[in-house]
Amino acid sequence: YIVNYTTNQKGLRTYGNNENNSKKILVIGDSHTMGKYTGTNEMWFSVLAEELKKKFNENYFVYAGGANGYGSLQEYLLAKDIADYINPDIFILQFCENDYTDNHLDWDEQISGRNTYLRRPYYSIEEKTKYNDSIFSIFYRNKILSSSKIFNKLDILIERFQDKYFSRDYTKKNSKSMEIIKQESMIISINLVSKIRNLFNDSHAYIVNCNPNIKPNNIGKFFQELAKRTGYVLIESPPNEVEIMRKNKKLYNEDGAHLSPLGNKIFGEAFANELILLKQ
Repeated sequence: YIVNYTTNQKGLRTYGNNENNSKKILVIGDSHTMGKYTGTNEMWFSVLAEELKKKFNENYFVYAGGANGYGSLQEYLLAKDIADYINPDIFILQFCENDYTDNHLDWDEQISGRNTYLRRPYYSIEEKTKYNDSIFSIFYRNKILSSSKIFNKLDILIERFQDKYFSRDYTKKNSKSMEIIKQESMIISINLVSKIRNLFNDSHAYIVNCNPNIKPNNIGKFFQELAKRTGYVLIESPPNEVEIMRKNKKLYNEDGAHLSPLGNKIFGEAFANELILLKQ
């Protein structure tokens, strides 16, 4: 497939005409905002901008930043880097349920690969940045090794072999129960999402989950509480609209998780419709 993918000097995707009177939209998220399978003009945030333009007869210019595997700490660091560069009229934080996992080192160790949990920084329950404390973490964070394609590809192949034939025995490494880890992750997530919100206090702030809440589990219910406690308006309909039509494989790319251009269109239109209702 062919994708038109460009970024500006800050690594952000942009859409629209950046005129003096244009309303500015800033979107920060993870791979669902990065959207490497979809051209910029077809991304959900671009569809949102076009729908708002048609409804309110105003120009909208979008900045969008994110990357595969981003958790709330990575999103906060990105937001902090561009806060002085962009003063958005509308700020959108694209959340995902796996952010709870990404936001807690002990939880992420059970799910992610070594190239993630041995390298990335995490935010602790004590509100401090920390890394995995093993000797391997120092090794994996070495700049030469971290940028070596050969090392990284070989490591992924070895880890796949290990996961296939040898299960991860997490209980030997950590005495915390999963219930405690989940509770801590919820607190960490609230702290980080609040810090992101505080960077854009003058903006109308919205938060959207890439996961549907048609059949909310405990984590899904907590997301509503997270939005309320951190000062965002919750936009609920976009993932639900896509989930209703999940059997239509054309809504997703080959990985079955990230949206295709058609899926992005449905997501963006649903977001616009809910935002228009809120404004009215």
